[in-house]
Amino acid sequence: MRFFAGEINKDGIALGKEFRTEPEAQLESLKQDKPYFSVEAWKMTPDLSNGTIAVTKRPAAKA
Repeated sequence: MRFFAGEINKDGIALGKEFRTEPEAQLESLKQDKPYFSVEAWKMTPDLSNGTIAVTKRPAAKA
């Protein structure tokens, strides 16, 4: 999971500075009176091991 300062505007959300931990993001949110966002990234992969197609959800690698 990744944590960002951000804003909500007419176009949607805008992610800003990234924080290493959720408490850091929470503290900055409190100081700035702005929201913070937690983001999870997932990648779907096919699994053909049983002779049928199944889709498996795996965490995406952080770039």
